Amino acid sequence: MDDDLLDIDGFEVLPHKYANKLRRLAWSKRFTILDWCEELWVSTPVLAERYASLNPVLIPLRPQLRVLAQVKSFSIGYHGTASHRQELLWLYPLILKVQERYSHTLIDLYGDEEMRRLYGSVPRVRVHQPVPWERYLQLTASQRLDCLLCPLMDNGFNRARAAVKFFDAARLGAAGLYSDKLPYSALVKHGEDGLLLSDQRDQWLNAIDRLLTNPQWCERLAKASRSRAYDFVR
Repeated sequence: MDDDLLDIDGFEVLPHKYANKLRRLAWSKRFTILDWCEELWVSTPVLAERYASLNPVLIPLRPQLRVLAQVKSFSIGYHGTASHRQELLWLYPLILKVQERYSHTLIDLYGDEEMRRLYGSVPRVRVHQPVPWERYLQLTASQRLDCLLCPLMDNGFNRARAAVKFFDAARLGAAGLYSDKLPYSALVKHGEDGLLLSDQRDQWLNAIDRLLTNPQWCERLAKASRSRAYDFVR
């Protein structure tokens, strides 16, 4: 035991919902647990003292090296409003493959409840609630991404869009991956300040792989994007 799960009096200081969980899963089954238990292992001297009658074994703290290891993550984002439902659905198989292939990729998305359910079982994916633009600007002001995904499905609404995600990539310090269609095909310099890709997901997966395995190139794309973005405000 790492917490005292069998002392109901100690639950009084816990949040009601959490205390109910411990009552249901541990305390209500305490006799069965102790009956099945061949040996009781505890993590603190206090627990060893409380359950001295059961001859517990006090296990000293000794974390495995993998618990302390720091692995540099690679952050990937898709930042869009609820109007980008088609793009989020298109991204799902791609993100599944990315998360299956790599163990250090973190994905940041913006989506509604439907998208939170869809992506809920995919490891290392966070789906944020969409917020008004000014609030989004404040929340992401200090955020940095390694890669920003900017797919754009071909439909009448999207054909009227501006290439605003190019500036999102620049602001977030990210290398941008863009659909090779307007408005991005008229703005992005492929291989210089971003990558223009077809709607074939394998092409996006290969591009992500190249960025992951060549961080210097990834950084060059991001820096060029940021430099070019400033040309529009000078």
